[in-house]
Amino acid sequence: MSEQVSIEEKEIVEALLKEVRESAQKEAEKILKEAEEKAKEILKEAEARAEEELKKKIERIKKRVRSEVSSKIALEKMRIRREYLMEKERIIEDLLSEVSEKIRRLIEKDREKYKLCLLNLIIEATLNMQNEKLFVVTTKRDTKLVEEILPEAEKLLLKKYSRKVRLRLAEEKIEALGGVILRDKDSKEIYNNTIEARINRVKTEVLPKILSEIVK
Repeated sequence: MSEQVSIEEKEIVEALLKEVRESAQKEAEKILKEAEEKAKEILKEAEARAEEELKKKIERIKKRVRSEVSSKIALEKMRIRREYLMEKERIIEDLLSEVSEKIRRLIEKDREKYKLCLLNLIIEATLNMQNEKLFVVTTKRDTKLVEEILPEAEKLLLKKYSRKVRLRLAEEKIEALGGVILRDKDSKEIYNNTIEARINRVKTEVLPKILSEIVK
């Protein structure tokens, strides 16, 4: 009887041990499965973060490259514009130098044409002034020519423009390529119509517009 009880106890113990082993095995498998799933989740999150960081890095590189390219383009545009303006200035200076030389030759070789030119310069200056008594300042070389022109200029102004003006030769002289300066008695009203002044007006007002149209 005692031996039979011992066998039953042994079987019970073995059954319990088996149950414990199976339970432990299942728990171990469960823990392992959860660990694998957690590992997969962590890996997935890590991959997502890595991909996001890569995208950000690529975007930063793109922005830097675009910025560098934009800066280079801007610098190149500035360089081209600077060269264009310098070339335009050179063309203007060359044209005006050529004009000045032609005028100088005209003054030296064809005094009659230059006399007519002086007449027109005096009339133009007078029409741009308010005073009715004006003094004409000219170069020492042109003094005689201007003195001859003044009566004719007064007649033309009266006949063609209904302007009754007294024109007198000023005592002072100017250093200029040619042309005249008109002033009132107190030099409060002055009109510079020398050749240099006219060339400068052309340089600052007319030629840039012409060149802009040409290079469009």
